[in-house]
Amino acid sequence: MGYVVGPAYIKFVSMLVALLLMAGCINDDDSFRSLDLTATATLDGGSEAPAVKVMVVGDIASPRLANVLEVRGYDVTDVPYVSYEASAHAMAGDYIVWSDKRNGNFDIYAYQISTATEFPISLAAGDQLAPQVYGDYVVWQDHRSGNADIYAYQFSTATEIPVTTAERQQRYPQIDGDYIVWQDERNNEADIYAYQISNDDEFPVSNQAGDQKRPQINGDVIVWESSLSGGSTDIKAFSIASNSEFIVNTTSLDSGSRYNPVLSEKYLVWIDNSSGYDNLYGFNLITREEPVLINATTAQQLRPQVSGEHVVWQDYRDGVNNDYDIYAYNFQDRELIPVSVRSKAQIFPQIDGDYIAWQDFRDDRYDIYAYRISTGEEVAISPHVEPQTRPLLADGQIAWLDGRRGLVDVVFRQEIAEADQLATIEWLTPAGIIDVLAEQKVVILGSDVFSDEVVLNIFDTAINAKVNVLGLGGAGTSLASALVAAGRYGMSVTPASLCSPMRLVADVYTDDIHDLFIDTDVTNILVLESDQAVSMDELAIETDESDAARPADWDMLASFSGRMCNAGKPAIVEFSDEAGSRIILDGAAGVADEYAYWNNTRWSMFSNAVSYLSTTE
Repeated sequence: MGYVVGPAYIKFVSMLVALLLMAGCINDDDSFRSLDLTATATLDGGSEAPAVKVMVVGDIASPRLANVLEVRGYDVTDVPYVSYEASAHAMAGDYIVWSDKRNGNFDIYAYQISTATEFPISLAAGDQLAPQVYGDYVVWQDHRSGNADIYAYQFSTATEIPVTTAERQQRYPQIDGDYIVWQDERNNEADIYAYQISNDDEFPVSNQAGDQKRPQINGDVIVWESSLSGGSTDIKAFSIASNSEFIVNTTSLDSGSRYNPVLSEKYLVWIDNSSGYDNLYGFNLITREEPVLINATTAQQLRPQVSGEHVVWQDYRDGVNNDYDIYAYNFQDRELIPVSVRSKAQIFPQIDGDYIAWQDFRDDRYDIYAYRISTGEEVAISPHVEPQTRPLLADGQIAWLDGRRGLVDVVFRQEIAEADQLATIEWLTPAGIIDVLAEQKVVILGSDVFSDEVVLNIFDTAINAKVNVLGLGGAGTSLASALVAAGRYGMSVTPASLCSPMRLVADVYTDDIHDLFIDTDVTNILVLESDQAVSMDELAIETDESDAARPADWDMLASFSGRMCNAGKPAIVEFSDEAGSRIILDGAAGVADEYAYWNNTRWSMFSNAVSYLSTTE
C-alpha cells in the first residue's frame, strides 16, 4: 500500500484486514515487520552538510509525507506499508507451501520445517495457484503461458517439472505418492488425466463424454465428479493398479447429484442430495460394500474430510444465523460425535489421525480450535484478536492462516500443544534495515499498518536505537492507540469525531512558543471539519497525572476545541521515553484521510514537528 487513495478505500481495507486477520505477538524484537523497503534516500543537492535522515513508515499516504520532507531538504527513506497475504496453503511432511502476491502476481513459496527456511518455488510470470505437497514434490496450477498448466517441483533436486502444457486449461492438481492428477480441458470438455512421476508418463484416467471434474487421489484410487444428463453429477472411481474404473454407487442412489468426494486409504465419502437434502454417504474401498448413509438430516452438510475410521463435516442442523457446527462419525462404531456445537459458526473442519481442527467464531472473531478424538478434549489453538482461519492437519502438525501481525501469515505448530511458529518469515523487513534505522534522526509512523504488534515493534526498535518518533493519525492502528492498547505510558485515548471537533488550538501561550507552532496563529491554529466529521477519526490523548507510568515531562501541545463533547482534551502531546527518545503523538486524523484541514498550516505543523525532533537530543 504505498500509494495515495481515498478515505473510503482506506476504511474498506482496514475493515477487510480486521475480518481476515487476525493482535497477538510472535516475538521478534530486533526487526521491523511486514514492511517493504522500496524507496531510496534523497539528498538536498544544494546543501554542503549531509541532509538530516528521516524515515516515513507505514502510511498509505507515506509518499506524500516523504515528498513534503524531501522538498525541505531532508534525506528521506519512505517505507510504505505493504499488505502481504498468503493463501491456498498446503502441508505435508517437512514442508508447508502457499501462494502469495508479494511480487505483484501469485507465486509459490515453501517453508521447510526441519531447517526453518522459507524459499520460493516458482516466481514465473502469471499466477501460480493451488499448490499441493506430498513427500519430495509440490504441484500447482500455473498461468505463465496465459492458460492454466500443471507444474511440479522436486525439493531434493530443486528441479521444476512441466507436468503438462497441453492446450486450454489444466486445473485443480492433486498429488499422492508417485502420481499427480488434474482436471484437463484439452479435448474441449473436462477430463481427468494423471502423471506418474517416476516414469515421466502422462495418461488419461477418464475422457468419456461429459465433464469429469475435481479429481482426488489417495494411494491406488482416483475419484472425481462425473456429469450426468440433466445437469446432475455422480461419483466415479479408478484403480491405478488395474487401470480401470470401478462401481461406487448403486441404482438406489441414481436420483439427484453426488459431489465433493474425499478420500482416505480406506474410505470414500461424498455429499448426496438424492433425498432432497445434502446428506453424507461413505463407501468402504477395501470391502466395496454398498454405500452407507452416514447421517440423515434435513439440514445442509458441507466440507467432509475423512481420516482413519472417522469422517468430519460442517453441519447446519441448528439452522440459525449461519450457526454451523462440527460433527464427526465413527465408521467402525457407527457413532455420531458432536465435536463442537457452540453458538455461532464452526466451519472448515480438518481431520488427521486423532485430531480434528476447525475455524471458530464463538467469540465474534475467527480462532482455530482442535478436538482430540480419543479423549474428547477441546483445545483453543489461536485465541487472538485478529482472525485465524483455514486450519490444516497433517503428520501430527497443524497450520493456519494468521492475521495477528496485520497481514495474512502462515503459522504452524509441530505438535498441537507446542508453541506457534512462523512460516512466512521472509516477510520481515529486508536485512540491513536496522543499520539504516540507526542512522535516522526521526521515524515518522503513519496509521495504516493495521497491526498494533507491527507498530509497536517499529516503535521499540526506534527507541532502542535512540531515535525520536512522530506518531501521526487518529483512531485505527496509530501509534497512540497501539501504545494505549499495550498499557504504555499510562495513556488513554478517546475517539472524538462524533462530537464534531472544530479547531486544533495550541496549548502554548507564552513568548517561548514551541517549535511545532512557529509561523502559526496559536490562538486559532487550525480549523477542523464540522459537518464532515467522520466517526472515530480523531483521538483525544490523555494520561492520569497520578499514574506512576506517566512520563514526568508529559506536555500537552495542542487540544481539540469548539463544539466537542470532550472539549479541551489534548490532541497533540510530547514526552520522552526512559531511553531518551523524544516522542510526539498527533491525534488528529491522518493525512491519508485527505480532509481539507491538511492545508498549508497543517503541513507546516508536520514539517515543524520533524524539524524539532531532528534537532532534539
